[in-house]
This record gives sequence, structure tokens and C-alpha cells, in this order.
Amino acid sequence: MPLLVVYNPICGSRSAKSFTEDHILPLLYQHNVAADLIVATGHAGHAGELIADCLRSTVDLTLILVSGDGTLHEVINNCNITGGRAAKEYRVDLPPAQISVVLVPAGTANALYSSLFPPAEGEVSTVEYKLRSLKAFLDGKEGVPLSLSVTTLLSPAGEESPRTIVSGVVTSTALHASILYDSEKLRHEYPGIERYFRRMLEE
Repeated sequence: MPLLVVYNPICGSRSAKSFTEDHILPLLYQHNVAADLIVATGHAGHAGELIADCLRSTVDLTLILVSGDGTLHEVINNCNITGGRAAKEYRVDLPPAQISVVLVPAGTANALYSSLFPPAEGEVSTVEYKLRSLKAFLDGKEGVPLSLSVTTLLSPAGEESPRTIVSGVVTSTALHASILYDSEKLRHEYPGIERYFRRMLEE
């Protein structure tokens, strides 16, 4: 089964590249585990494109994803996990892919990771905490299935068909979408989680 290491260099505090080089790759080396591909994402949607491209030649793969929730969302929506786009574009006659994701938290909030690995007080920023998923993988521990939700968004007037998205972290309506939309404008000024609340505090 191919092993890929994909990191998003601009998510969260922009530390994914250094964390990958300083901690993840040495840990893989210590366990005699070789990655088939190590790559940084270069644009929005790139992670999903990389994984979908790999699925042209394999049914199963393991992905060490050093990112936040948004990059994972890209992967879920670009790959044939639920019979989605990759099924039509890359793997027409093959069953849905089985992707094992080893999530390393490098985003701002890391909602999924913290729900799978609830942190103790003061633990979130430690290297040991951020490596818990990877160490579980290297120790051969069985993973947990990711619950997915498929949502169809009605099309605005003039569009041909509704848009369907797959969610693996949070499914919500206008409030959550509005918070994320506004907070993205504040990413450079407030790179941490405080940007999600900045608008409410100012009002």
C-alpha cells in the first residue's frame, strides 16, 4: 500500500514544513518506514488533486496529512471515498478507494484531531501531542472509521445542477459558513484561533 506524506505549508501557523522535516520524517526513518511521496501543497485543492491522481493506479493508500481541517476536506471531496468525482474522472470501473489518513494537526483549530485525541490542559502545542496519530499508526494500532456526511446544496438561478459536498468534520448551515468566510479575511493579521471570534468581539 503506497504511503504519502502531504503537508500544507500555509495552514495554521505555517509550521507544517518544518514540523514534517524535524519530526515526522525522522520518526518514519527510525521505524524503517519509507514514504513513496513527500510533497507540499501548492494551491487550493492541490491535496485533493494529488490523492486523486494517486488513485489512478491503486485502490488503497495511506496518507500522512500534515494540515488543518480544510485540507482534509479537500481530500475527502476530490477522491473516490464516496463514489464522487474521482469515480467519474479516474477510476470508472473500480470500487471506492480505501484511504487511511494519519492526521497530524498543523491547522488553526484542528477540530477533527482534537476530537479523536482530546488534549490534556496545556498539551495542544507540544510535539508529543501532535505526533499521537502518527505514533499510533507506526505502532500498528487499528484506526477508526471517519463518519462522513453528504450534503447537496441547491443551485442558484442559472446554474445547471446542485452542488454536493462531503463533510468529515463539521456540518452546519449559515452561521458556521459566515464565521469561516469572515475569519479567512483575518488569517494574516490573526493567524490563531482568535480570528474566529474577532468579529463578534468587535461588535
